[in-house]
Amino acid sequence: MEKFCPHYPRPITSRWVRVWRLLFGNNSLIEQLSAKAYRMQMGRNLLPGHTMFTVNDPKAVRQVLVEQQAQYPKHRYMDDLLKPLLGHSIFTSNGEQWVNQRKLMEPAFEQTRMEKVFPLMWDATQALLERLREDAKAGRCDIEARMTHFTADVIFRTIFHCLWRSMMRI
Repeated sequence: MEKFCPHYPRPITSRWVRVWRLLFGNNSLIEQLSAKAYRMQMGRNLLPGHTMFTVNDPKAVRQVLVEQQAQYPKHRYMDDLLKPLLGHSIFTSNGEQWVNQRKLMEPAFEQTRMEKVFPLMWDATQALLERLREDAKAGRCDIEARMTHFTADVIFRTIFHCLWRSMMRI
């Protein structure tokens, strides 16, 4: 089976491409990744001014996110980027605060609740497709921005739906 490699942004194949993107690109960390970052099972990527760890192996992902999450805290950049938008949330917290927030979120992922929020996820997907159609007509697309917006759209639609239903029961 061939390993995944994204079409865009094209992975870096030479040092000169990295320098060019650093100077003239949009300075996205994703644009600084080499093709090796998509092939490695787990490893370290040295980026200009940053060290990024990549985990692509499903067993290692489970270890990092589920089994031993306390040994793999979120980087402060997650906090810097997301706290203005999401506050002290499951996406920015670590340690005991994260454990408590995760326990609060578990009921939202029960099968019956997923059946209730799936239409909201579908609506967010349809909205994304419409934006992508508009981008195609314009001949341009910032896929990183589109996917970031889509992720936030799904999260907000589903979380606010669950919160609204909880408040209506009070």
